[in-house]
Amino acid sequence: MLNIPVAVLLLTLAGIAAVREVVRRVRVRRRIAAGTRELEDNALVTLTGTVHPLAPLLTAPVTGASCVAHRTQARVYDPNARHQGRPPVTTHTRTELIRFELRCAAGNVLVEGDRVEIDMRLREIKRRYVAREQAFLEGTGLPYHPDSVTCDQAVVAPGQIVTVHGVARVEAVPTSTVETGFREVATAMRIIGDARHPLVITDV
Repeated sequence: MLNIPVAVLLLTLAGIAAVREVVRRVRVRRRIAAGTRELEDNALVTLTGTVHPLAPLLTAPVTGASCVAHRTQARVYDPNARHQGRPPVTTHTRTELIRFELRCAAGNVLVEGDRVEIDMRLREIKRRYVAREQAFLEGTGLPYHPDSVTCDQAVVAPGQIVTVHGVARVEAVPTSTVETGFREVATAMRIIGDARHPLVITDV
């Protein structure tokens, strides 16, 4: 059983983490609301459309769900406080993204980036996937026991309607036509994310 000072400390840390998450989500929502719907080069844009994958699908690490992006989180608890409304001792989160096309009113827009925030509700994974949970925590140095770990995930699936916020890139791309043999210019549209302006993907 946890002693009182340790329990108070853990509850305090859990409260701080919860406040930070609320503040993060408020900031993300403000960024999404501030984005323009017009695709202008280097503008911060917010577009809504349907997801179409352009690369082999990802596999969500715990459930094995096929997706273009996911945010998976494991919460590790003190096993001695399993049924005491205990706060997590630590949390391990992984977010991944593959290139996909957003089919929207502005056209077909490529979405890609090194940094992405998936601003969707994390849903607790009720079913136990012991081997996958162990693999997910492997290398983190965190202990694993089925009674002391819970996992959540949010996935972005092919065909899902989502809202994407990021930096627009509108580029001229030379193309050749079969009929004339002349080179013409098409427009390639992308939304990207980087360290300064991460991509944000959220539910509609």
